[in-house]
Amino acid sequence: MKRTLTLFFFCLISSGIAWGQNSVQELQNRIRSLEDEIKNTNALLQRTEADRKNNRSQLQLVLKNIGNRKEIISSLDSQIRLINREVNVKTEAIERMQAELKELKSDYTAIVRAAYKSQQTNTVLTFLFASEDFNELTQRIFYIKRYTAMREKKAEQIDSVSRLLQTDITLLAAKRDSLSATVQNRNQELSKLADEERDYRRIDTSLSSQSRQYNQKIAEQQRQIKNAQDQIQRIIAEEARRSQTTQRSAAEEEAFVALTGRFDQNKGKLPYPVSGGVVIEKFGTHKDPKNPNVTVNQKGVKLAAERGAHVRAVFEGVVNNIMLLPGLGNTIIIEHGSYYTTYTNLETVAVKKGDKVSTNQMLGKIYSGDDAASHILQFSIADATKGTPVFVNPELWIKR
Repeated sequence: MKRTLTLFFFCLISSGIAWGQNSVQELQNRIRSLEDEIKNTNALLQRTEADRKNNRSQLQLVLKNIGNRKEIISSLDSQIRLINREVNVKTEAIERMQAELKELKSDYTAIVRAAYKSQQTNTVLTFLFASEDFNELTQRIFYIKRYTAMREKKAEQIDSVSRLLQTDITLLAAKRDSLSATVQNRNQELSKLADEERDYRRIDTSLSSQSRQYNQKIAEQQRQIKNAQDQIQRIIAEEARRSQTTQRSAAEEEAFVALTGRFDQNKGKLPYPVSGGVVIEKFGTHKDPKNPNVTVNQKGVKLAAERGAHVRAVFEGVVNNIMLLPGLGNTIIIEHGSYYTTYTNLETVAVKKGDKVSTNQMLGKIYSGDDAASHILQFSIADATKGTPVFVNPELWIKR
């Protein structure tokens, strides 16, 4: 019975350890992804450093770095909690098995003493020769040997497992200490980034000596963006309605449904629409990163990139529309069955309406002027699988 309980308990602990390791691995993968994003952000910061008049763009990149650093620290804290949990579980397991081991050793000592006394008083011989026949004698001999061997093997087994768990605890303690040191380093880096943010805000204030004109400029930009988003939404809604009423052949309908399905199956796996891009404004309703007094409803994301960077299709599809939007440059809409992706702020366009495009195919180049604050791609995804198009968060679809 004890053997069964010990094996069950050991399996339970082992499965708990495996779960903890998997969770830690996921957190470590997330940290590596965030560090890659920070690397891209720093590269963009270095490239815009020479153009100090575009400090607002730099400020957004720094804010992005700060957000990533905070998430890394949060992931590290989660790892520490998981490792502490593993340490506690393993420690409890060792204590229980050590108690069981002590009991077994005590029992085994009693058996040895009893055996010694039996030898002195011929109790064993009496037990054996009390057998009624040879078969019973054989069974009694086998019983004594098996019982003794079982006790010895059990003691060795628990002793071995205890040593292994103790080794694991030592390793986990070292890992926990290492993570604590890493968190401390991250906090130091975060402090440095906070100092940079204050510097950028100070420079930004000096550049914006006429705040009224600056706010008017932001308001005009937001108006243009809202008008552009509304226009894009109307076009996609119109195209979705047209698509629903279009008569297709059986083969065309099958291809349309298959393309929709493939796009849907690649949620979280789509490539970035611009190489080295960094999300500096997220999807949804939030405060404008440049002006906390302004609330915006972003129907996509803004990706900072290098000037003249290539913009690429995130999935195969058909170029549905190409238009020039006031203040936002060229815009391309690609249809992927019942899904639509939009790429705004292109200086040049390398495709035309009706073209079939493949994943990662170049669509054009992002703005390449001297104003680094405009080297930004606005990217959105609309889901029309249920009829009325709905804009969805692109960060849930793009591979991080």
